[in-house]
Amino acid sequence: MLAGSIVFGLAWPTLAIHQESSGVLEGAWHGLANHKNGLGNIACIGLLLCLHAFLSRETPLWKTVIGGCIAAICLILSRSSTSLMATVFSLIFLTMLLRSPVGLRPYMPYLVGLFVAVLLVYSLAMLNVIPGMGVFLKPIGTLTGKDLTFTGRTDIWDIMQEHIRLQPYLGSGYGAYWTGADEATASYEHVRRLQFYPGSAHNGYLEILNELGAIGLLVLFGYLIVFVSQALTLLKVDRVQASIYLALFLQQAITNLAESRWLSPLSVDFVIMTLATAGLARALIEHRVNRGSQNAWPPAGTVPAR
Repeated sequence: MLAGSIVFGLAWPTLAIHQESSGVLEGAWHGLANHKNGLGNIACIGLLLCLHAFLSRETPLWKTVIGGCIAAICLILSRSSTSLMATVFSLIFLTMLLRSPVGLRPYMPYLVGLFVAVLLVYSLAMLNVIPGMGVFLKPIGTLTGKDLTFTGRTDIWDIMQEHIRLQPYLGSGYGAYWTGADEATASYEHVRRLQFYPGSAHNGYLEILNELGAIGLLVLFGYLIVFVSQALTLLKVDRVQASIYLALFLQQAITNLAESRWLSPLSVDFVIMTLATAGLARALIEHRVNRGSQNAWPPAGTVPAR
């Protein structure tokens, strides 16, 4: 996908590069994705997989170098500051998981918990759930180069929060809000007030809150808690496999602060996290089965029954 995006951009630049003459989209590549943020996000996941393959020595060095270079080129060309920030934090986190000194490894679960707590604080601050928490957003603006409106996203969030208050517990229904720029739809309010149709909430947590309500958001948080808990359990017996699951979780948690990726079947993130969830569950089942088989193995010197 990433290599194809580079070829596509070189062969047909008018189709692979945003043609806006001003603003954040000017000169940004989207490649085979439909937006620069989509390409940046795919590049971030590609870099994660390449670094994991390199640190775990599961892939020849030349393959990881080539793959990493292709992903890095796409990330830079996309000019997606959200993807860049998610990439930096996720790569550092993955390196710490796989290359931390042995003496620090018992404290890794606490480090993961700290990351989760920080992400929760920033999620609440961006959604303006608790007044006064906006002060926590200033470091994000400094790191990403964005103002505190996050390239106009806060205007979108304000309109959506007004809509959320109409059905706060169950939401307006999965996929029922962003149905097109039609005057008869609730989402057309963005066109009236902002003069454009954003197409998504540009915040995964707010998207879930709008479509599935507070109950849906609690279910999402429950899934994430279980995912992290299971990954930490696997970390005790298979550090290599557990590390990529935890790094993917961190990358997704950061990305969804400024993009709508949770439960979005049109994004590669949904596919990756679905595979990661199934792979994590499978690894834990295999570990339990193997441990049970070892415990049930007959004592030395005896012949198992045929």
